[in-house]
Amino acid sequence: MLWLIYIYIEIEIKILLLKINH
Repeated sequence: MLWLIYIYIEIEIKILLLKINH
């Protein structure tokens, strides 16, 4: 179950990085 949280955080960070780049 913990890996689900990890994947979610990972995706959130990537989305944030994309928003910062644009």
